[in-house]
Order: sequence, then C-alpha cells, then structure tokens
Amino acid sequence: MTESTTKTDGSKEETKTVTNKDGSSTVTETDTAADKSQEIVVTDTTASGDVSISTSTVNASGTTTSAATYEATSDNTVKLDNIESTGKTVTIPATVTAAGDKYKVTRIAAKALANNKKVTKIVIGKNVKVIGKQAFAGDSKLKTISIKGAVKSVGKDAFKGINKKATITIKASKANYKKAVKAIKKSGIAKTVTFKRAK
Repeated sequence: MTESTTKTDGSKEETKTVTNKDGSSTVTETDTAADKSQEIVVTDTTASGDVSISTSTVNASGTTTSAATYEATSDNTVKLDNIESTGKTVTIPATVTAAGDKYKVTRIAAKALANNKKVTKIVIGKNVKVIGKQAFAGDSKLKTISIKGAVKSVGKDAFKGINKKATITIKASKANYKKAVKAIKKSGIAKTVTFKRAK
C-alpha cells in the first residue's frame, strides 16, 4: 500500500507499507523536497514485534550524505547502532519518528561512529544516557563535542584518538556535569581535552 501527498511548495511525502505472510512488515517513508533532496526512514518490524529503523539523507544529486540504523530497546526508546556521514558535522538526534511512532534515542552502540576521518563536530541529543565503548574512537579530526543532556555511562575508549585539543561541552546540572566528566575521563581520553558546562 502506498500513500502520497504533494505539498504546495513542490515537496512530496510518500509512505509505502509492505506486510509479509509471516507477519513482518516494512514501512518506507520518503520526504522529497522541491530540490529533489530526500529524507528516507525505513521501519522493519518482525513478526514477534522487534523494531529496527534506518534513516538516510540524500542530496539533490542523488548522493547519500548520511545514514543511521537504530534498534528499538523498548516501546519508546532506541539505541543508535551505526551512523555514517560524509559531512563534517554529525548530529545524533534526541528522538526519531518512524511509522507514526516517536522514539527517544537513549543509547549509542559500541563503535557507532568509530574511525571517521572527516567529522569535526558531533552533537549528541539530550536523551542519550549511555555511550558505548569505542563509539567515537579514532575520529582524529573530531574537535567539538556538544552533549545536550546528562550522560550517565561511557564505555571504555569511547573518545580515544579524537583531536587532543578537543572541547566537550555538556548541558547538565552541576552535579550531573561532574558525573559525566568523570565517566568520560574514566573511559580513557587525552588529558589535553577541555570540558565546559553549558547552562
């Protein structure tokens, strides 16, 4: 089943739903802007109810500039499994909306954006509480990290090998800021990295 809506600005929204005999289903939502760039969200649901989500951004010339995969960990939360980007700035959202449901992004998986040699800035959404081991390890040009919420757990070597002059800004209360800094330092990070608290 396919539903399509064209807006007055020339953009177009299309939702395609495929339900399989085994009870699994795939919902593909494509938002095409007037300039032909696209935002695509694919939601796969197994017969047992497990949900995985893939998102991608395609520019006007048809090149995929970013792609991410998420795994639902409960009814309203997801874990970011992997993210790829050709840009210098990567944003890990606070929420992801897929197939009509809104999920909080609360976890970043191990090696989710490891060894990316282009990214210079990462913005981590306010709902992320757990950053997996080696999540950003080897991102040698990564110099600016903005954490929008109170991260509680940081895996070993999560930030190992980022730029030695990097600045990590954390938006949290004084108490939660101190806890987050302690968790990041404990995970293993260059002593030259600077920490700041955003109010």
